[in-house]
Amino acid sequence: MTTPNIEKTKALLHEIRLKHWADNLDKELDPLKPQERALVTDLLNKWIKNEKSKRYETLIQNRIRSAKFKRIETIDSYDFKHNKAAQAIEKSYLELFNSISLDNPSLRYL
Repeated sequence: MTTPNIEKTKALLHEIRLKHWADNLDKELDPLKPQERALVTDLLNKWIKNEKSKRYETLIQNRIRSAKFKRIETIDSYDFKHNKAAQAIEKSYLELFNSISLDNPSLRYL
């Protein structure tokens, strides 16, 4: 019996390229009670989202490392007061940054 939660889990498994896991999910979950099935899919969804997040972090770190920047400038260390142009964009830049980071609280600056 396929439920929307299982379909979501299968889609997430395909996203992280665990296609064969997704193919076997229905067969493996069929003998379970609905509560057990929900628990398993909830945990899988949580672990898959964590895996995707960690993979993305690693991707960003690798791109930064391969760019060979002389100095890494992060938003929390950037000095918006160093010139008039930076001061003019500070508020709009931080608002944009915070709107992007709503889904990822670890990125939130203000």
